This record gives sequence, structure tokens and C-alpha cells, in this order.
Amino acid sequence: LLSPTSSPYNTGVRVLLSPTSSPYCTGVRVLLSPTSSPYCTGVRVLLSPTSSPYYTGVRVLLSPTSSPYCTGVRVLLSPTSSPYCTGVRVLLSPTSSPYCTGVRVLLSPTSSPYCTGVIEEFGFKYI
Repeated sequence: LLSPTSSPYNTGVRVLLSPTSSPYCTGVRVLLSPTSSPYCTGVRVLLSPTSSPYYTGVRVLLSPTSSPYCTGVRVLLSPTSSPYCTGVRVLLSPTSSPYCTGVRVLLSPTSSPYCTGVIEEFGFKYI
């Protein structure tokens, strides 16, 4: 629980990934709604202990088995970005920076991160 009044099913409740996880440690999963499963598609993963679940650059899992650092993890460009909206960046490798050369950008909500026609960045650019 994040506070004395937090409900364990309340929006934004943090879920520990292991028995020894700190509720503020890197990689803690955050539920987006009271009905979200901590392992379901779209669960947000905090990148650092100080990350807000709505902070720019929060990673979003594409599937229940996705690693928060695995190839193809989507990265939100702003706190209001939808993980499926136009312009969402997709990491090409576990070590890719969301702003690094070669990050793919989805052209539409239905674009595959691996489909023909995705835009490749060859430098730091604004979208």
C-alpha cells in the first residue's frame, strides 16, 4: 500500500515483482486500473524508484510475458500518450534508448513495430 488509505485494488497501486522487492525499487509494476492484472498486457513498468507511472518515458509491456527491457517494448512519449497511439516509439533492443538512433516510430495505432513502412530515426529528432 502506498498510503494508509490505499486500496490494494485502487488505480495506481504498485505490485511487487518478488518477495524482496521494495515498493519503490526499479521495475515495480503499476496497475492502470482496479481490474488490471499485474501481468496483463499494458501494465506500466517504472524505470526508476522516482518514476511516476504517468511520467514521460514509462515503458509499457506489449504482452504478459514481455520483459520491461526486452526487444519491442513500447515507450510513451508523454504522460498522455496511449501505448497504441500514433507516434509511440518502440525500442529495437534491450539496450536501446527511447531517444537513440534507429528507434522505430509507429505510423498508426495498428502499426506493427516490425512492419514495412515504420519510420527509422537516424539522429535525435523531434516528432
